[in-house]
Amino acid sequence: MDWKYRYGLFNVGTVGFFNSFFATVCTRLEDGVWGSRFPNADSLYWAGVPKGWWAPALSELEVIKRELSALPASDVVWVVGLPEVKPSCDVGGDSEAVNLAEFFTTVDGKNLIDELMDLLAYGQQIDSHVLKNYVYDPYID
Repeated sequence: MDWKYRYGLFNVGTVGFFNSFFATVCTRLEDGVWGSRFPNADSLYWAGVPKGWWAPALSELEVIKRELSALPASDVVWVVGLPEVKPSCDVGGDSEAVNLAEFFTTVDGKNLIDELMDLLAYGQQIDSHVLKNYVYDPYID
């Protein structure tokens, strides 16, 4: 049994997989200092994005996507500070991805970065906070 991350509109996947996205960003794009370059996008990991932070978070996700596109999928990081650690089982990710931007996918196979960007745009449209929550749902793969 595994806890999953879920945003209101889509299921991200396992906690470990969602963490690996931010661990990869931290390690590969922020020189190991969590949130140093992308503090607004980083808030997606901790709780969500408050009203009014959408534009900066969207801009940061665009930079993250562009920069991860230049790195091979093999550069995925599962644990900050331990880039050589690999999971003991399949915890998600597109096995056919060419780069890191393509590697991170949701439970239903959509690009995670695109989904996060769409979610922020939707939050802006309806003038609402974008919140993350944990759920245990045995029907979420």
